[in-house]
Amino acid sequence: MSEGGAAPASVRLASLDGLRGLAALGVAFFHFQHFGGDAKSYPGATVEPATWLYTRGWMLVDFFFLLSGVVFTYKYLEPIAARRLGAREFFFLRLSRIYPLHVATLLVCAMIQWRLLLKGEAPLIYPHADLYHFVLNLFFFQNGAFEEGYSYNGASWSIATEVYAYVVFFALASRLRGRYVVGAVGAVAAALAVYKARLALPFLNETVARAIVGFFVGSLLFSGVSHAQRLGRARAVGLAALVALAFVAAMASVIGYDAFIGGTGYRTAVPHVLGVFPLVIAVALSVTPVARILGARPLTYLGEISYAVYMLHVPLQMIVLSFVRARNITLPTGHPAMLAMFLGALLLLSALVHRTFEVPARSWLRRRLLPPAA
Repeated sequence: MSEGGAAPASVRLASLDGLRGLAALGVAFFHFQHFGGDAKSYPGATVEPATWLYTRGWMLVDFFFLLSGVVFTYKYLEPIAARRLGAREFFFLRLSRIYPLHVATLLVCAMIQWRLLLKGEAPLIYPHADLYHFVLNLFFFQNGAFEEGYSYNGASWSIATEVYAYVVFFALASRLRGRYVVGAVGAVAAALAVYKARLALPFLNETVARAIVGFFVGSLLFSGVSHAQRLGRARAVGLAALVALAFVAAMASVIGYDAFIGGTGYRTAVPHVLGVFPLVIAVALSVTPVARILGARPLTYLGEISYAVYMLHVPLQMIVLSFVRARNITLPTGHPAMLAMFLGALLLLSALVHRTFEVPARSWLRRRLLPPAA
């Protein structure tokens, strides 16, 4: 055990895997709406946490940004600052992780959409299915400034915007070194200013700002928790975060969720990113019983396949919807079996694609593009 009663490092990292897996499944849960039907009749629509997932599950994308900031700070900050990991190696490591499945799902969605357009039918889920938006997706430019709306595998917008957080992270880690925390605070402040000003410029817009705020809040959170651990106060931080979460839940129950948390539309994410989500991650990192539950093998495996879960849920829905449209079938979206079948099929498909495509493609690219030390 480390000082202050925090969980061992392996358990702490496993707890983040568990959180990431649950968040990916939560986003797929939220996008159950793509199947249509009456949202009020969806399985468990009036019962928490299903109610939260159906109405606010989109915010779990912002939760992903925080988790990325935590993991990148843990894994890459010191090697980049010490010049042991250069820009070429860093970006090839990241692109080999995210690009193969991104391109594969983009092609699947494009084939479905273009086939429908050739038949004179409307595209599925996302309306923009032209060559222009295909090229934007191919080069990660569907980031809030160039596109006319969501297109193809619409969920990939978060991957595109997070790439820019990678660029800022590497710049701060490599240039500021001992002053990285100051730079990270500055990145959060600048991104919040862009968000507040509602800028809509290339690379300076609300979409990119969401990714940068979440990423660097996560980075700062991990730096703070690590410092508390070195001082022997990790347990106190974890318990304080747990108490604060309980307070938030109680107040939201008494006052009303929206009234207490504040914000409307996508701006509701801001208080979650700055307050609620960091508390959740602090508990997962510093409260040993919670870390061990989240670090259980079923949840860590879900974390391992979480990128596939996230990237495959929209293409899977497009396949189902194209099938039922061709046969004029009405989906029973109010039946629990429909939700269970969707999530079950998604998990099976994600596990298969992760093992047979995602991991082999990543390994193949890294063997050819990177030196063994990277």
